Parts: sequence; C-alpha cells; structure tokens
Amino acid sequence: MLKIALIVLYGGIAVSWTAAGSRRLPSYFPPLEAMHFSSETASRDLTLLSFGLRRLGADLAFIQVLQYYGSPEALRDRSPAHPDYGAGSYPELYSRVGRVLRLDPSFHYAVLYGSGALAFNLSRTQEAVRLLEEGLRYEPRQWRYHSYLAALAYQAPEDSEKLIAILERIVYDPECPTMLQNILANLYKKVGRGGRAARLYLYILENTRDPRYREHAEHQLRLLVPEIGGPAGGHDVYTRLHRGG
Repeated sequence: MLKIALIVLYGGIAVSWTAAGSRRLPSYFPPLEAMHFSSETASRDLTLLSFGLRRLGADLAFIQVLQYYGSPEALRDRSPAHPDYGAGSYPELYSRVGRVLRLDPSFHYAVLYGSGALAFNLSRTQEAVRLLEEGLRYEPRQWRYHSYLAALAYQAPEDSEKLIAILERIVYDPECPTMLQNILANLYKKVGRGGRAARLYLYILENTRDPRYREHAEHQLRLLVPEIGGPAGGHDVYTRLHRGG
C-alpha cells in the first residue's frame, strides 16, 4: 500500500509541476564521464540519452526510486521522529536519486524527496548534503536546495560556517527569497558577527514586501545597533549602517 501511495503521490505532483512548467532545461548537463553509470542501468540510460530523452529517463528512474524506497525492508536503526515510515537502511537510495539528478538536473522534486528521506528518515545527513550540493552545481540559483541545506545546517551547528559561505554567494541576488536572507542574518548573529547581521537586516527591511520579515528585521536592528556602537534604541540605524559602521 505504501508503494502504491507513493507512486500516486508522485504522479499528482509530477503532473502539477509539468503543467506549471517548473522543469525547465538547466543551462548545464553533466558530461557522460560524470554520469556514474551502473552495470544494471548503463545500457538503458545511454540509449535514452542518445535519443535526447533525458526527462523520460529521469521519470522512469524516479519511479524506480519510489518502488525501492516504498518497498518493505526489515526495519532497523529506526528514526525516532518517524518510527513507522521510511526508516531502515536502503543503502542504494543516495545513488539511485543521484542517477535521477544526472539524467535530468531540472527534476528538483526528486532531489528534495531524496535528500529529505536521507536526512530526516535515515539519519544520513552527509549524503543528503552531497546530493543537494551536486544539484547546486547544475543550478546554483535553485533556492529550494539552499533552503534544505539551511535546514540541515540548523540540525548540525558545526556546519554553520559552511552554510554561511554558501548563502553569502547568493543572498544579495534580487531573486533570493527573504527567508534565506533572514537565515543568514540569524547565523551572523549566532556566530558573533553583529555588523554583518545588521547590514543584512537593513537590506531585508528596505527590500522585502513581507510585513513579518520587515517587523523582525526592524526589531533585530534595534537590538543590534547598541552592540555595534550605536545609541540605545537604534534611532539612527539607517545612517550608521549606510556608513558601514
């Protein structure tokens, strides 16, 4: 039943995503030497690639992922958060989802599904991170991948600096979601970089249309200005921060 439910769920999502045009061709495809063909799938994948059927190949490969992960397995090392679903070992899940990604780097849902299962159900966070980072090599502005990496970094505080480096590359892009900008500002605060946090909160305050983020940014600025040398209350926060203080 679980296998059938997963396939039906994927079918509905795939139809809605295709209808919305969300699977646009990326600007870069992995070269053949980076495809990591397995002996079991090499012939089929090469045939599909030679006929330009990347998307069809990825769809078929993802159905196989759902069949694999949705099939019963002797449950061991159960996830405390989800003891009855998706736990076990499933040692091939990472490689199977990686195959989908390399066939069609625009198949974002497969990457999000796989990384979520690896991190949250199977406690294999590093594999989830590698999958998301590979996806970002093909599409650096795929915000959902950045969002997942941010969520994983919050689970592993030792990865905060790595996440900061990733977010700093994209956070001032006009299309970057405010959520990611806010995450980076919060991380700056967490690691003691009050000046950088304040400048980013100011950027959020001046650019977001979301009243919740505006309110949060203004509140944080009033807390941070005294910390970085401004007067209590932060009434001249704009002047000080625009000067680079």
